[in-house]
Amino acid sequence: MSIKPTALSIILIGILSQAYADTSIADDVDKLSTLVVTGTHQSSLIDLDVPTLAGSRLGLSAKENPASVAIANRVVMNQIGARDLQDVANILPGVNLAKFPGRGAFSSLRGFTGSQVNHLFNGIPLAYVIAARPVDSWLYDRVESVGGPSSFLYGASSVGGSLNYVTKTAERKDHEITGQLSYGRFDTRKVAVGINQALNDHNWIRFDYSKAESNGYIDRNESQSDSMAFSWLSDITDNLTHTLAFEYQEEQVDNPYWGTPTLRPQIGKLTIDKNTRYKNYNVKDGIYEQRVRWLRSITDYQLNTNTSVKKPFTITELSVITVI
Repeated sequence: MSIKPTALSIILIGILSQAYADTSIADDVDKLSTLVVTGTHQSSLIDLDVPTLAGSRLGLSAKENPASVAIANRVVMNQIGARDLQDVANILPGVNLAKFPGRGAFSSLRGFTGSQVNHLFNGIPLAYVIAARPVDSWLYDRVESVGGPSSFLYGASSVGGSLNYVTKTAERKDHEITGQLSYGRFDTRKVAVGINQALNDHNWIRFDYSKAESNGYIDRNESQSDSMAFSWLSDITDNLTHTLAFEYQEEQVDNPYWGTPTLRPQIGKLTIDKNTRYKNYNVKDGIYEQRVRWLRSITDYQLNTNTSVKKPFTITELSVITVI
């Protein structure tokens, strides 16, 4: 196949014209100065580079972990002003936690509910569902959420996922005092204090206490709760440590509120009489009380840099009184 000189000239002219046009456009473009954006790291639900025990026993970071893991720590609790574990858990992705008088926590994790969601206290499955009822958040260091099957970590009843409530324990700090004082609507008030103290170079203790009260937005629905925790951390040897921890939680609700009658429910249009919206229809002597006591002994032996053995021993006492 041959190309005539005239056709070849036209092709060359077209290429040169395009090259000249591109050069002209490039010369007319204003070059912007370099923009540098700086900022500080803000705390989030989870630091992707920090190893977490919530989804693995191998010390994997969140980026390395194949499970869907989210953590709400003390920093997040303080940022949102969390009053109880219900406030904390509900900011985790896919989690919906609620509490009702006379029963344990209702939880939904990514659409799974009931026994499909495992509740744990410091990694210990709560055999009594009532013990999973959200209580004051002051004693807790963080709430961990593992979405999806997690029975390889926490045993049965983890088809939908697991929620692990981790309390504060003694840390290797010389001296630390923290506190909280708050007041809100419906005379909702709270006072709390925490102390971490070193006894010597090998022993540390921690004490936390909080008291919360509220009149409730429904009449005759006063409530109060008391929470206390004590822990003792001992370095027996360079490789052997022991933690003794005790937690006590008490909650009382006067005249638990069960709901308000609706108007015309038979026609499918549920409405509420504004005059009775804040009336309590429970009996005058109704009461709900719960007391939970935890005693834990945790022995941790570090065999080498990559291997450790941990043996927990737990005693639990639960008492619930409900008069409706």
